[in-house]
Amino acid sequence: MIEKKIEKFLSSYLETKKIKNTNWSITKNVKKGFGDYSSNIALVLGKISKTSPINIANEVLDHNKDKTLFSVFITEPGFVNFNVELDYYINNLSTILKNQKKFGKPTSKTQSANVEFVSCNPTGPLTIGHGRQAVLGDVISNILSWHNYKVTREYYYNDPVYDTSDLNDDGVVDNPGQILYHVPTRTGQKDQFNFNYGISATLSFPLDGGLQARCKKSVDSRIAHVQQLTANKRLDFEIARLKNCGELMKAGIMFHPKSKYAAICSDVVLVNPPGVVGQHQHTISPSSSSSSATSSLEAFLNSLIPPPKPFISSGIFLPPKSSKTAARITRICVVPIAIITKSNKTIYN
Repeated sequence: MIEKKIEKFLSSYLETKKIKNTNWSITKNVKKGFGDYSSNIALVLGKISKTSPINIANEVLDHNKDKTLFSVFITEPGFVNFNVELDYYINNLSTILKNQKKFGKPTSKTQSANVEFVSCNPTGPLTIGHGRQAVLGDVISNILSWHNYKVTREYYYNDPVYDTSDLNDDGVVDNPGQILYHVPTRTGQKDQFNFNYGISATLSFPLDGGLQARCKKSVDSRIAHVQQLTANKRLDFEIARLKNCGELMKAGIMFHPKSKYAAICSDVVLVNPPGVVGQHQHTISPSSSSSSATSSLEAFLNSLIPPPKPFISSGIFLPPKSSKTAARITRICVVPIAIITKSNKTIYN
């Protein structure tokens, strides 16, 4: 894009000088000190006009009135060099951000195009080659769509030819279902033409493009199926690793920490199953003296058992009709109880 502007600037210089010559060129520099772009226009014109290339280069330098795009300087023996100004890139970035996907998009062209690609057989297995063709064909179709082409995607499908031979004439096919070969068949089109811009492709005006859409759907389903199988295998591996590492850890077997295989079980944690209490112990500190324990026991027992004292039961009288008129008083005595501690000290007697 900037090269077009430099070319336009040099062409305007030639028009000013009324010189007709198109044998000069513009090249992009990769070495420092020679600018972003260089032109040999002064060398070519100097050879024709028998004039010093430096003098012509100075005239080109003076011709540059607008320095917002690039600055011009000269190097021996007469190269005209251009340094692109930073404002040019900033303005371009602003334009790109403003237009987004429409930046550089042409506004004309309403032609139709049909891109033939993939050519997979919906009844047969898909290969990596089909995926590659799908990517290339889809990219070409997107580029044409971006250039305002009305694109229809189309492909060949392999129409199978089956073995229908009946050598023994029994009315039954000898090899039912056996495919002898495939016939490449188009999905339908009314015109086609070829082009080559580094990548060859066939464009045609389609009648039917539905099979290509079904083929892409089949590819997506196959990819999803393979991804799921891979995920299942990964899950099986992780569960087996967890189980084996746990059993080895319970048995006290593990890799040395410095071993390169120690990381295999580094994220496995061994815990007790629910409801199972692991091995543990409790420590009970002995009391400081036996006397304190004894006194504590005395106080506890005294609070439960009142001090003993003899008593006489209430008088028991015979019924009034009894021949005995005197009441018999019965004395009841309670036998005291003696409590002795392990130290043979009598606490209660």
